[in-house]
Amino acid sequence: MEELVTFETAELAKQKGFNESTIDWFEKRINGKWEEEYPQNHDFGYSSYNTKENTIARPTQAMLQKWLREEHKIFLNSITGHDLGTRFQIYYEEDRFTYDELYTDMYEKYELALEAGLKEGIKKIK
Repeated sequence: MEELVTFETAELAKQKGFNESTIDWFEKRINGKWEEEYPQNHDFGYSSYNTKENTIARPTQAMLQKWLREEHKIFLNSITGHDLGTRFQIYYEEDRFTYDELYTDMYEKYELALEAGLKEGIKKIK
């Protein structure tokens, strides 16, 4: 099963223009609290319900990574050290490839490094 992004990442992506239909989403309740929405049956496919004003689409990490790559030419590269963990690097498709800094924070799992990279990549959107 693919990893879903966190609320913080999903909210940031929406602020930067991510408006794709996804299976899962966050919905703002009447009391103002955001809650996760997981449809009982994922077989019905992607929903445009999550693109409404009181909702935030919750994509998988892979879906958001693809959106960054295809829509904004922002690429993420994970680097795994032996016993040190995983870190990430962001680069752009300009003049072949222009590298941004190599982020030095290390993460225990690939998915944690990817989540951090997605947040940083989204912040780079102009």
